[in-house]
Amino acid sequence: MLFDARFLCFILAMLSDIGDYVGTDIEISWLPNLDDLMKGYARNFRPGIGGPPVNVAMAIEVASIDHISEANMEYTMTVFLRQSWRDDRLSYNHTNKTLGLDSRFVDKLWLPDTFIVNAKSAWFHDVTVENKLIRLQPDGVILYSSRITSTVACDMDLTKYPMDEQECMLDLESYGYSSEDIVYHWSESQKHIHGLDKLELSQFTITDYPTVVFTLNSGRFPRLSLRFQLRRNRGVYIIQSYMPSILLVAMSWVSFWISQSALTVSKMYTSPYVCVCRYIILYFKIY
Repeated sequence: MLFDARFLCFILAMLSDIGDYVGTDIEISWLPNLDDLMKGYARNFRPGIGGPPVNVAMAIEVASIDHISEANMEYTMTVFLRQSWRDDRLSYNHTNKTLGLDSRFVDKLWLPDTFIVNAKSAWFHDVTVENKLIRLQPDGVILYSSRITSTVACDMDLTKYPMDEQECMLDLESYGYSSEDIVYHWSESQKHIHGLDKLELSQFTITDYPTVVFTLNSGRFPRLSLRFQLRRNRGVYIIQSYMPSILLVAMSWVSFWISQSALTVSKMYTSPYVCVCRYIILYFKIY
């Protein structure tokens, strides 16, 4: 009995040592201490406040265009919005590995106050978890990715409908920072991750999707614009509208091919019948 008790104590001591080794030595060997990184970190102030502006690289991947409404002059789009900038306050040098952090860490960091200028409504996806992530590199470069669905206004000129072509835009801008604090630019890989070249829409074909960078005069707020040009698919309208109209006009031309003798015979056979019907209506006072 004494042997069993000693053996059990030995096993528990071994498990405790293994747990301490796994829980401390392995983690400390390469993971930075996030508590030390965040010590004294002020998320209310941008990186390098008082110095040069923060360069924010923007990239957009379009997941889907769910709806285009000519009546409401709007479209609904789901995108992956990726923003990257450098925050020297979060740099670490004892490892060269990148940290992947979930959405719970997002609320602890300073983030660019980017918003969609021409959005009517927008929301983040949160199934099964909030669709946000942070990747932190040793030199302090942060990648912030989020999944957004937005209903965006799009002014359309329908004077040439259904032979029209439209241009819709997705404008991104800093809500409160001017170009003295934030400078937006498109990521170098932006030309390859639009996602618009893979989309197939029922009523439109996307012909082009240029990107534009400009600054507003009022307050010098930086703005990025993704413009995609839409050409309406005309085949459906030709079959549903143009072809029936052409057939009706062609059928109306048949009356010009009927000879006068045929018209006279038709009148002789139909006139007595019309007179009898009119007499019956008047006699019985049917109105």
